[in-house]
Amino acid sequence: NKIEHISLKCQSISTFIDVLLVHGLDILSNLTSSQFTTQYFLNLFDEQNIEIKTIIVFGLIKLFLSCRLEPNIALLKIILDYRFSNEYRSITQQQRDDITSFFYFFIHSSISNVLLIEELTFDLVSRYLPSISDNSTIAYKSILIESMCYFCIELLSLPTLPIDKTNEEYSHYHLAVNLLESIHNSTNNRTTFIIKSYLNTIKHLQFQYMNKEQLQIILDLIIQLRQYPNLPLIISNSIKNIEEQIQTCLKLIKKLTNGNNDDKRSRSPSPSSPRNSKRISSIFKPSMSSSPNVLRDRTNDILVNNDNRSLSKGIKRKLNTNRYMTLDFENDTDDFF
Repeated sequence: NKIEHISLKCQSISTFIDVLLVHGLDILSNLTSSQFTTQYFLNLFDEQNIEIKTIIVFGLIKLFLSCRLEPNIALLKIILDYRFSNEYRSITQQQRDDITSFFYFFIHSSISNVLLIEELTFDLVSRYLPSISDNSTIAYKSILIESMCYFCIELLSLPTLPIDKTNEEYSHYHLAVNLLESIHNSTNNRTTFIIKSYLNTIKHLQFQYMNKEQLQIILDLIIQLRQYPNLPLIISNSIKNIEEQIQTCLKLIKKLTNGNNDDKRSRSPSPSSPRNSKRISSIFKPSMSSSPNVLRDRTNDILVNNDNRSLSKGIKRKLNTNRYMTLDFENDTDDFF
């Protein structure tokens, strides 16, 4: 941090990463070496220099893939931020694609990585989406954060993820329950904007792979939202939409089991055959695929030049409103999925 010359600083960061790649964290001989390394990269990433950010991001990818550094939410968010941020216009499409491929490989590597992406998704939705003010610049950045959230949801929807056969709780179930409980357990989370943001996320989760008990738990939590006074129409409509999705799944379970409790549907989004995979991927939202190439990057459609002339009408409309709430999936023509 004391080095002011950018080229020297870049070289020192690269050298530090190379040392970690060869020797691992043991060379730091510090009980808190992992925390130190995380904070080191976070501090440097805050500097407004694209060269430094690029070295850090792709250095982290190397460290994660070589198992020299334990991944955590803070460092994974650095990589996502770099990939999606509109501020870094010098990032090439190839670099974005490389990061997409990394996340695809990363989430398939272990069940613990699936849980880490699940935790990252909840962190993005609960900590970053609601923190929007009337400032249009912050509002525009929220679009990028929202794209990061749905990118993670698409990752968690891939049909080839590793499965913990001892635990039937699907990642989308965890997300729904955690978001709804955070509303009910904290009065600070009962604002119109926060509830709307959370419900917009929950609407795009996959209820098809949850069992009857899990669906009922989510339905009960959704119904509890109606007890809060003065809910705007858009939130009431979201509640109704989610209730209908869950009721449809419950009716399907009842039909398949003839009213018995023996629900033998698969808890996994993994299809049983390539033919089924093609059929299933065509009907689910977010789209399901076993290829990283289809993890869409909404920011490709909303990158702007300095005077914002290339913004689409839909995005312009959002940035010019007096109060930016969140993306309106019902009325937008440019649906992320």
